[in-house]
Amino acid sequence: SCKQEQKETVTQEQPEEKIETFNVVTNVIIPKEDDLIVYYKDPSNEWFDEEHAVWVHVKGSDKEQEIIFALPEGVLPNNIRFDFSKNPDQEPVRILKIKISYLGKSFEVTEDKISDYFDYNEYVKYDPTTKLYTPFKDSKGIYDPFLSINIPFYNEMDKINKGI
Repeated sequence: SCKQEQKETVTQEQPEEKIETFNVVTNVIIPKEDDLIVYYKDPSNEWFDEEHAVWVHVKGSDKEQEIIFALPEGVLPNNIRFDFSKNPDQEPVRILKIKISYLGKSFEVTEDKISDYFDYNEYVKYDPTTKLYTPFKDSKGIYDPFLSINIPFYNEMDKINKGI
């Protein structure tokens, strides 16, 4: 029975090993239930696609929520895209913070600096006074609001990937 106890101890220790993943964390106020997605590119994919995406289902709330997107183990992205709504009935969304981290290094963009590091696409209207991102459908009924990174953010991500 002594040997059996040793085996059990080993089994219990294994799940506690912390796997370090590249994380994207965002703090948002998202009024209605929705799916948020971080798409990523790495050397294996040239375009954003469903195989390279992390989805998080979010309950609607008028309170700030922290959403963590943990990329698969071993993935170091060279580009990311933040789709902050899939719900065409979503109300205006507030993005308070976007942070990336890997192996103890991190880079955080606060609400007032988002436009310095991200660009929004044609399905988003941004109001600098209220700091609200309003997602909407185009005339063809297409709904695909997202933020894409620009060169300064890319440079910060590169530093984190290299452990600088």
